[in-house]
Amino acid sequence: MSFYRHISVFVFTSLALVACDGTGTLLDLYPAKPIVNPETGVLIQDNRLIYAWLGTGGRISGMTEKGGFTTSDHFRSFEFWPSSWFAGQHSVGFGSGLMAYAAVHGRAFVLHYSTDNGQSWATFDKPIVSEEQLLVGNVYAAKVVVGPQGIIWLLCEQSAGMSRRLLVYRVDVQEQTAKLSFLKEGASGVDVDFTDLEHGWLIYTEPQVPAGGIGVLYTTDGGAAWHDGGKLDGMQQAAITAVDKRVLLVYHSDGRIFRSADGGKTFQRVSAGASGVHDCQAANSRMVYALLTDGVAKSEDGGQTWHALPAGTDGLPVSGKAIYFSTERRGIVYGDDRLFVTRNGGESWSVLVYPYEYVLQ
Repeated sequence: MSFYRHISVFVFTSLALVACDGTGTLLDLYPAKPIVNPETGVLIQDNRLIYAWLGTGGRISGMTEKGGFTTSDHFRSFEFWPSSWFAGQHSVGFGSGLMAYAAVHGRAFVLHYSTDNGQSWATFDKPIVSEEQLLVGNVYAAKVVVGPQGIIWLLCEQSAGMSRRLLVYRVDVQEQTAKLSFLKEGASGVDVDFTDLEHGWLIYTEPQVPAGGIGVLYTTDGGAAWHDGGKLDGMQQAAITAVDKRVLLVYHSDGRIFRSADGGKTFQRVSAGASGVHDCQAANSRMVYALLTDGVAKSEDGGQTWHALPAGTDGLPVSGKAIYFSTERRGIVYGDDRLFVTRNGGESWSVLVYPYEYVLQ
């Protein structure tokens, strides 16, 4: 049974950096000794931040390796619910009001999901991979992507000897249905994204094809049928961000960004800066944000042109592994151990100290 435990602790905010005598690094913000709460005892270390999002009224919620949290006052106080959800090796996906992970089980996997911010988890107990499909070989869920309106997309790989194939499953947790949406021999899934229930894109590689690059597929009927789109040569790893029904971005960690304005049929290279791209999110069809190695970039025309934002606060660069904007102006950037918040579209930021080193015993 899951439960809340309310914690009130003294947490340094960005003002502490001004008063500290250290070198100006993020470590100066953390207490030298473990925080002690009289109700719960000593809080221990090693709890990585996995996912965070913004709610209404400035509330920040998220999931860590050892449980979930929510705070409405920037961690001056917060609620924490312990969970062993992250135990073991599995693929994880997050979306609006839904999170899911696929854990290896036998020759395939088991899908678990939560609709209450990780306080409780349910198991999808309907068959996803059929017995007939398992006759070919084991199926591994390489990536879990949570799409609009409670649809979960599973990018799976199946190996049979030296050959492999890509399997894409569509799971509806509300209707409790699952079906195979796409199969391609000799391919590996890279990423999938949908702008609504009907319009989506899938990118894949063909490892046995020399310099095969990234292949793009698109659907206009919710994955019932997939059609060949463009090809991006010289790329093996990438991610996609759906901007609207016709516009999508495919980007690489080395900084390359390709934009399509015709639903994925053709692409044009655009630039968001000279550094690598870690994450990209469309706040709406016009406003798109990109988290770079050296800061944050913003587009106000659907990803066609970009400009750098003043991504720094209190001597610290805004950095992390993911970016999340709940509106055009309110967003966060987070990493394993930090969060940065903006309320004005990235024109200024404040740093929050998530107490990632301290978890209930």
